Amino acid sequence: MVIRKKRMGFTVVDIFFDDRYLSEINPKKYGRVTALSYSKFNLPNHRCREKDTALIPLLPSEDEIFGRFNKTTRNEISRTQREEEYSVKVGEEVFNDAYNLYKEFEYGRKSVPFSKEYVSKMKPLVVYDSNEPIAGLFLIEAEPYMRIFAIFSKRLSVSIEKRKRVSFASRRSIWEACQLGKSGGFESLDLSSVNRERPETRSIADFKMSFGGEICKEYTYTYRSPLFRAFEYIAKVRVWFLAKLHSLV
Repeated sequence: MVIRKKRMGFTVVDIFFDDRYLSEINPKKYGRVTALSYSKFNLPNHRCREKDTALIPLLPSEDEIFGRFNKTTRNEISRTQREEEYSVKVGEEVFNDAYNLYKEFEYGRKSVPFSKEYVSKMKPLVVYDSNEPIAGLFLIEAEPYMRIFAIFSKRLSVSIEKRKRVSFASRRSIWEACQLGKSGGFESLDLSSVNRERPETRSIADFKMSFGGEICKEYTYTYRSPLFRAFEYIAKVRVWFLAKLHSLV
């Protein structure tokens, strides 16, 4: 999957698991190129960053996939299947619900969400509780792989009592993604980065590993043109200066 967008007047491109395209692309046509791959390459002028990710194999039967989830995860998903208040929707019809929930979640953790235009190229999946969207995913379909681009929910904005239901819905969203990927002929579902070393990411990593995924290496290749780097530096200095000015007022 390839996504192009404009940033600071430059065309930038993101490549998801398309190694053939990565080998053919001319980076000098772009301000920035970012590519994800499971393969290690020696790409001139590209920075390579290695990290762990978790893959759920989708070739086994659904029973086998579900059986690899830990007991708590299986029980919580089964509960959402028994209670009629929970429902799941996928596709364009739920895009606005997905994006609004995603945006609220990102702002809640003091992060900036990707634009509506950018994530519109991905598949939205939303879990509802009594018709209220409470958890969801944006999925990247890069055959033969499906990858979770974003996991989001209402856990940062609900009461402690309701947080459990949000947790159940979040686990249900992963199971629904597994079934969606399997029915679509995908080989695996990539849960994205897993890092148990950092305290701030340990709970997220534990959540992802509760689905019985297999750890593998993922490589991020990044190219920035000299002019793009200069504009990016100026933009960062400007943000720092405005923040400093604001603190003095």
